[in-house]
Amino acid sequence: LLDPAGAERLRYHKMHPFSYAGEDEHYAAGDTLPTVQVGDVRLTALICYDLRFADPFLLAAPDTDIFVVIANWASARRHAWQSLLVARAIECQSYVLGVNRVGEGDGVEFSGDSALLSPLGETLSSAAQEPALVMGRVSADTVSDVRERYPFLSDRRPGLYRTLRSAES
Repeated sequence: LLDPAGAERLRYHKMHPFSYAGEDEHYAAGDTLPTVQVGDVRLTALICYDLRFADPFLLAAPDTDIFVVIANWASARRHAWQSLLVARAIECQSYVLGVNRVGEGDGVEFSGDSALLSPLGETLSSAAQEPALVMGRVSADTVSDVRERYPFLSDRRPGLYRTLRSAES
C-alpha cells in the first residue's frame, strides 16, 4: 500500500500459498500480518487464498476496521469467494473489501465479484463480469458501534481453542 506521495505504508506477503495450483513450489509463505492506519481507519491486507483461513482475520480483527483482500479467484469457485467475504465481515465485525480479477487467463474465467461489505456482512457496493470501481464510505466509528452493540469478539476463547484437540487425545 502506497500513500499519496508514493511512500510504502504496508507490504504484505501471502501467508497461504495455494498448493492446489502449485504456488507452494514457487513462493515462500509470508509470516506477518501488518495493519496500517489510513486516515481514521485501520486497514489489514490479505491475498486471495488467505480468505479461506479465518484465524488470521480473527487475530487481526480487534485492530482492524477494514480488511482488503486482493484476489485471482476463478469463477468456478465464485460462490466460495462471495460467501467467505461475507463470513469474514460478520465474524470480524469489520468492513471487507474483496477485489477480484475479471476476464479470462490461461483458459480460466474470472468473474470479478468484487465487493465492499459492512461489518454486518451487508453488501454496500459490488461489481461482476466487467472491470469496475467498487467504492463506498468506510467508518471506524461504525465498526466501533457494531462491536459495542454486539460484543461477539470479546466472547472468543482462543486459549481454549488451542487446547481442544489435545484434550481429546
